[in-house]
Amino acid sequence: KALRAFLTGFHTLIPPNKLPDFTPTELEAVLCGQPSISEEDVEELRQASHCSLDEDGRPHAQVLWFWHLMKTLDEDLRSQVLQFVTGNERPPLTGFQALEHPFTVQVGQHLKPLDLPEAHVCFNQLVLPPYTSAEILRDKLLLAVREGREGFQLH
Repeated sequence: KALRAFLTGFHTLIPPNKLPDFTPTELEAVLCGQPSISEEDVEELRQASHCSLDEDGRPHAQVLWFWHLMKTLDEDLRSQVLQFVTGNERPPLTGFQALEHPFTVQVGQHLKPLDLPEAHVCFNQLVLPPYTSAEILRDKLLLAVREGREGFQLH
């Protein structure tokens, strides 16, 4: 009964007569999204994103540092950052512009300059503290991403 329900849902995505047309890699991409995040994906995400602005109406320096960092990270770390913010480590098959809530990077004035960033996964929102350098942003973001994946432990 459960398998029949699964197959009914599955076949609404891919009709049974079309299934042989897919390679295993293509089928995985349809079901799970793309397996990695390229520099082009980062640029698409940036263009589809929202950000907080400074008093002059320009993106905060921290937001610009974040996008520069995303371009310099390897694909595995990009995936980890994406998972930290959105809950999914893969780009959506239909593109980042199709996210229900746009990816948003903002500076949280409630945070202190050495705090870890916050992620609100339900809203695809990354809140960065008012870091004073790109290096601090990199270190703190990657620490938060790593700890978010592995969990915090007390010894």
